[in-house]
Amino acid sequence: MEELRVITHKRWEIIDLTEEINSLIKKKKFLNGLLLIFIPHTTCALVLMENEPHLKDDFFNFFKKLIKDFDFSHNLIDSNGDSHLISSLLGQEKILIVKNQSLVLGTWQSLCLLELDGPRERRIYLEFLEKE
Repeated sequence: MEELRVITHKRWEIIDLTEEINSLIKKKKFLNGLLLIFIPHTTCALVLMENEPHLKDDFFNFFKKLIKDFDFSHNLIDSNGDSHLISSLLGQEKILIVKNQSLVLGTWQSLCLLELDGPRERRIYLEFLEKE
């Protein structure tokens, strides 16, 4: 298993992991198989999306509109109830195909980390399952 660490800088932020993960795949000489990716955090998520600035804005504006005026009970403990809810809806794991030492993604797809309660240091675990 491999571990990556990512430092986030804002409360809500989208970080493209595609290039870093493809570099790791090549470094490990992992040719073909499945890649399991997991983040052990309840206030961030993994998504496949187009890494385009306006879409990133739309993404967060959509969720901000959904949670506007919502009274999160969790906020009595700390003020990140929204982060926990959005993270659980989007998920903290992905299973992706690797072919010829590269992630198999659509033309506009990128694997992105969504920080929902930053800034923080986030761990990303990667398990490589080689095709036999």
